[in-house]
This record gives sequence, structure tokens and C-alpha cells, in this order.
Amino acid sequence: MATWTTGKLLNTKFEVLPAGEYPAVIKSVTQGIQATGKLAGSEKITLEVVIDNRSTIRDNIIIAPSLGWKLNQLSHSLGNKEGEKCELDDSLIGVRLRVKLSVNEVPKKDGNGVMRVNRIERYVPATKADAANDDDVNF
Repeated sequence: MATWTTGKLLNTKFEVLPAGEYPAVIKSVTQGIQATGKLAGSEKITLEVVIDNRSTIRDNIIIAPSLGWKLNQLSHSLGNKEGEKCELDDSLIGVRLRVKLSVNEVPKKDGNGVMRVNRIERYVPATKADAANDDDVNF
């Protein structure tokens, strides 16, 4: 039988950030298999990314040639150059990068209206200035 020890209630206020570029840090990396859609059965990683110490977004990245553009964005945002290998595993935890966010409206799960959510629109390529700048992003 499953059990649960009741803990302290946390402030779970959801903050939608304005669209734009933000400093971020990768909090977790989970490997899995895409369960649905055209790419069902493909490997995927789910990144949990803390945005500007204010919000956390999960981004599923499917490992498939048709989504190579997104994998290349991520790799370049990590400072990799063309032709370099990028390990998509726990070694990414704690890595700082920049992301561009958009604001989307999605249907509420209860079917009553829509809610605004952030989505990582793209991973911003790293620059020499990024390497020299130690953004104060925690997780």
C-alpha cells in the first residue's frame, strides 16, 4: 500500500514571464521514450529549466533527424561548435544558458477557458560575453 507523509504547503503561485530572452540554468535531465505522435518510440530528453530564478519550464526534446534544428540550438547554446558532440545526460545539470520565451494560450484541463503559459521558443547561441558573464541563476 502506498503511503505519504504530509508536508508543509508551499506557495505554488504560477508566474508567466513576458516573452523575451532570459538567463537560465538546467535543473534536471530525464531520458525517456516519446509515447505518442509521429515520432512515438523515439528517444527523448526532458529538460527542467529554471528561468531567471523566477519560473521553471519543462522542455521535451525528441532525438530525431527532423528535430535536429532544436538539438543544434541546444548544443550551440551550451557553447558547442559545429561537429562537436553534445552529451544529453546529467552532465547538463547546472549548466547556464540563455533561452527565448514565448507566451502561449492553452486550453485548461477542466475545459473551462484557456491559460497563459511560457514555452521555450528557442535556445540562444552562446557568445564569448556569455562565458565571461556569470549570471546569478540558482535552482
